[in-house]
Amino acid sequence: MKGLLLKDFYVAAGTCWPYLLVLIFFGAIVAFGGASPFIILVGAYLMSMASMNVLATDERAKWHIFADTLPVTRVQVVAAKYILTLILAAFSAAVLALSGFIRTVNPALAGEGYTFAEALSALSVLPLTASFASLCMPFIFRLGFEKGRIAFVVLCVMAGMGCGIISSLSGDDFPAINIPANITLIILAVSAAVFAASWAASTALYKTREF
Repeated sequence: MKGLLLKDFYVAAGTCWPYLLVLIFFGAIVAFGGASPFIILVGAYLMSMASMNVLATDERAKWHIFADTLPVTRVQVVAAKYILTLILAAFSAAVLALSGFIRTVNPALAGEGYTFAEALSALSVLPLTASFASLCMPFIFRLGFEKGRIAFVVLCVMAGMGCGIISSLSGDDFPAINIPANITLIILAVSAAVFAASWAASTALYKTREF
């Protein structure tokens, strides 16, 4: 299992480093430029897609066929991808929290009245980005990345429409996100349930997949 995680980290580092740069870039905008937290959520969303890129790389390299000859189970192969998603989401959360803290103590932004509580409320959207990735993964594990990415495209369109609706209702291209604590708990619970269900579905589907 440790070897699988290390392999996935190496692949992610080699193929997904632009996502990290985008995340840091938007974090810097929020921390020093006074932009809305909505901007950096785009970077967090990109980071959550890293696991799917690792899956795509594995498929192009025929890794799934080679993995069946190794002393690892398909259950472990699936688990490594989901654990990688959780780790990357946690890293995104850390970057967001740091950006929010810097913004609260930035003297140039003191007049905007931005609080650390508002910065933390933006983090409640991170579980949704992890859930977004996990919704695509069962399709990819069962059908392969080429066919499974159709689900990814559909979810991207839905997410874009949602962002457009939020912007139109708020009258702001980058509306601030301030979610009450009780709603945050509901989001966390629903996201955890979606993630767990996706993990179980991917495991069941991949165990019966034939190459």
